[in-house]
Amino acid sequence: MRKLTVLVIVAVLALSVSALALASGHRSGAQLWETVCIGCHDTGMMDAPLAGSAEFKNRLDKKGLDKLVENAMNGLDEMPPKGSCNDCSEAEIRAAIKYMLKI
Repeated sequence: MRKLTVLVIVAVLALSVSALALASGHRSGAQLWETVCIGCHDTGMMDAPLAGSAEFKNRLDKKGLDKLVENAMNGLDEMPPKGSCNDCSEAEIRAAIKYMLKI
């Protein structure tokens, strides 16, 4: 019972931190992955490089993080600007790319 109570408290705190991040206008890379990026970068839709794949990491090696962020902000090939996350900041896009590189 004690473990369950601790787990519930941890879950509530995690949700509270997420809610505060969303309320402050800053979403984490993981949050953007789960709500915006996953649709294409988990399935390869429209030839999107899969998150965590060698192809994605090769793009980082060839272009560098700043260029990947620029491409995501402006759109590239089939990807619309900001991956259709019109209210995403550059910092949020950068965080999402970093997160996808680590998956």
